[in-house]
Amino acid sequence: MKALNLERYPLRLLLPEEKVRRRGKGRGGDRAHLVERAEREGPRRVRRPRANRAPPGRPQKEKSTIDEWAELEWQKRWLLKARKRKATTWKTPWTQSPLKLYSDTPKHQASALFLLRTEVLGLNGWLASINVPGIDPNCGCGWPTQTVHHVLMFCPLHTARRAELVSRAGPEEMERMLSTPERAQATARWFVQQGILQQFNLAKEIEEEEAEDQTPFQPLEAEQDFL
Repeated sequence: MKALNLERYPLRLLLPEEKVRRRGKGRGGDRAHLVERAEREGPRRVRRPRANRAPPGRPQKEKSTIDEWAELEWQKRWLLKARKRKATTWKTPWTQSPLKLYSDTPKHQASALFLLRTEVLGLNGWLASINVPGIDPNCGCGWPTQTVHHVLMFCPLHTARRAELVSRAGPEEMERMLSTPERAQATARWFVQQGILQQFNLAKEIEEEEAEDQTPFQPLEAEQDFL
């Protein structure tokens, strides 16, 4: 089974099949009995399974029947949920692992990218959809709903710096911008720099301070005397 990741396997949604896979491995018990037991007990937070990697020089261990069955169940339920979802993470093909999008990315930018792809974040549109008291869905620019798509693509409040986003991520549709590593990371970096969500303000300030501290290379004293 593929390594779990928070986009596709959040801990709060761990299914009984994962428990069956862990309990049934190597025991040779009745799978139907294990399924019935897991369904009866319900989902439970479990440790992240270790990657099925063989030592160097040894052949990769083949997946067991229960591993293949659990992965197919995950895929079936994921695709069923994705039918009516608009967020980028639900439109990403099952065969394309989203983990590579976060590779070598600073933690705050990785968090921003995760929020942008799932669209579960502190924009007014989402906050109003979950009935947060005192929150209207409209954007500060006057648009009826403040969404990820609106902020990235159209909001006039960010027109001045949108050219920077286009130069780094390209004039693509939002789904493509958030589905390739280079463009996705550039989009997350731009989003943090806009200061739209207060939770990233400290990281933004630290980045700006570090940029100011980077002074250009100074010539050596001997070189200065020679000049």
